Amino acid sequence: MSAANSPSNGKASTGSVGAKKEAVILSGGDGFLGHIPLVNADKLAFVERVAREANYAVWIQSPFAKSLLVNDVGLLHQVLVEKAKSFTKSPIVKFSLGPLAGEGLFTSDGELWRRQRKIMAPLFQPNALLHYVPDMVASTERALATWKGKTEIEAATEMTRLTMGIAGKTLFDADTFSDADEVGEALTVALDWANSQAPSLFSIGHVVGQRLLRGMRERFSLSETSVVGRAEVRLRSPLVLAGKKGKELAHAIALLDAYVQRMIDSRRSNPELKKDLLAHL
Repeated sequence: MSAANSPSNGKASTGSVGAKKEAVILSGGDGFLGHIPLVNADKLAFVERVAREANYAVWIQSPFAKSLLVNDVGLLHQVLVEKAKSFTKSPIVKFSLGPLAGEGLFTSDGELWRRQRKIMAPLFQPNALLHYVPDMVASTERALATWKGKTEIEAATEMTRLTMGIAGKTLFDADTFSDADEVGEALTVALDWANSQAPSLFSIGHVVGQRLLRGMRERFSLSETSVVGRAEVRLRSPLVLAGKKGKELAHAIALLDAYVQRMIDSRRSNPELKKDLLAHL
């Protein structure tokens, strides 16, 4: 949730949600990079600080926009429900998740998002979720069995493996547990890369470039197929995946794409196998 201008008195009026509630500007955001160094230094500590200092909402600063972090149930309801059409997903989120999620539900907006949401919605109704419980329990019990005798586990890795097992079985009718190490590791690599890019100078450079090119395209009424338009579209994803992390991400995405494609091919050859999420899609 971003705004073009910050309030001159250090506070932002919120009008419709109550005159006494105000969003404050978080301290420590001076300089060109704003609060980004604090976010990158320790994301969890930064979020904990916001939760402590902002009982309603707080402004944070970055080179490309001022963002409003919401910490109030009523305001969240406005953003997510009452006035949801007034908001779009962050360009940083779209960029960082782009290599993994493409134009899926997590990154799409507008009509594309609504169409995807409509297709998926029936499978996430309360009555439908009850059918997933046996598979959820079975996957959890199998994961717990692998922890026996261990005094320490890598929680993030194990939760990714468990999530892959549950999602694979309930949504795609695929037993991914035997492949969970390989698939889970690839997913972890992709999510770690996304986390490192939100925000980073690499992602900020792409987003700023997109905005400059979009402004030029709109000013001169150029189409997306023009040179400027194609350059803008190209900046929606990383121009290069350099270095060790870039190579690891490229390998992880290729592995995940191949795995998902095998599931799609299998379902197309057996279209009546199960009416799950993959069948709906």
